[in-house]
Amino acid sequence: MGKTKRSCIFNNELAKKYSFIKKHLDCLSDVNCQKCHSTFSIGHGGVNDIEKHLKSNKHKLADYAAST
Repeated sequence: MGKTKRSCIFNNELAKKYSFIKKHLDCLSDVNCQKCHSTFSIGHGGVNDIEKHLKSNKHKLADYAAST
């Protein structure tokens, strides 16, 4: 038998660790980055999806622009 797929959702633990990431209104597995105004899914990778986003060029540029 195969593994049952389980969708990751944004929870209070993730909200504390990543305060600039907010829940998307329509879908529990979609989130909005307040720094770079991106919407992305954490449905399959959870924290790994957020960490991958933090390494993206769009997020890095927005983070740099906010700090200057």
